Amino acid sequence: MTRYPVTARIEVRWRDIDALGHVNNAVYFTYLEVARGRYFDQVFRRNEFPGITCLLVAVSCDYLCPIHQGDVVEVGIRIPAVGETSFDFEYETRTVKETRVVARARSTQVLYDRIAGWKIPITQDRLAAITDVQGKQPPRIKRVT
Repeated sequence: MTRYPVTARIEVRWRDIDALGHVNNAVYFTYLEVARGRYFDQVFRRNEFPGITCLLVAVSCDYLCPIHQGDVVEVGIRIPAVGETSFDFEYETRTVKETRVVARARSTQVLYDRIAGWKIPITQDRLAAITDVQGKQPPRIKRVT
């Protein structure tokens, strides 16, 4: 997972399995959430910015292979693009044992100040933190969010 500088390893739980014997499609989004939390902790040092949060505004997932009870998955996450107040995450989920790709996903987040109640710009400090972890600065994009 060299393209993904931050990863989260997750053991499939019994509760993740549906009646068809594989991980339910909705649970994949929980796995993405675990990876996002890991990225926020490792890169943005979440606790250093009280009152600042990211709102999830869009998410999509392409399911490629089923995941089963007993599997361990690794979710890689990176930021491929940054806007003025928003950024995208790109995810790849693989089984650890067979290293097969089971899902690819993308989400968009908006940086938000809970106290002021408004979106805020992505600062040079945060952009530098992303660049430090990923090895290069993601391209800036323009969009309305």
